[in-house]
Amino acid sequence: ATIRIRNNFEVTLEACQNSKYINNSTKETYRSAFTDALENELKENNLIIADSAKAEYELEITQLKVIENISSEIANNDSSYQNGEKFDVYGCGVYFYGTLYKNGNKIDELKADASREESLSNNRTFWEWIFGLNRDHSSYHVKGLSSSVFEKLSFKCGKRACAVITKKIVKGK
Repeated sequence: ATIRIRNNFEVTLEACQNSKYINNSTKETYRSAFTDALENELKENNLIIADSAKAEYELEITQLKVIENISSEIANNDSSYQNGEKFDVYGCGVYFYGTLYKNGNKIDELKADASREESLSNNRTFWEWIFGLNRDHSSYHVKGLSSSVFEKLSFKCGKRACAVITKKIVKGK
């Protein structure tokens, strides 16, 4: 089957106050990571990407949302001196919205997403292990994410979008 992709979609960034990860790359970087993954996965699933209007299927990518939010987690350990203490935890997500057409007729609205968030941990860090600290696991810290987390999530979201597309095409036959 052949598929045409309309790549003139909008990338929307929604950052929280004191954002930590979203500004590490640009909208274009997130766009290209998404489209590269999508196109590679489509090729692996034997869908030929065509630039002409003669393609059997057409994918209109309406939006790619890149969202960073912040929430609070509370340490809940009676034996810890940090019991009840609040920690700020960042969450990151990439959301795809699109429409699939077959021979000009709308088949369905499509959605896919990928997300990760920091976590609260009382496990020993490398340096605590080296210096013999936090042996009783009573000290808490936030396990951060990679600085390129949104690029990785955009790529993952592209792969998941392909899974949704191929599922609709297979069911449509």
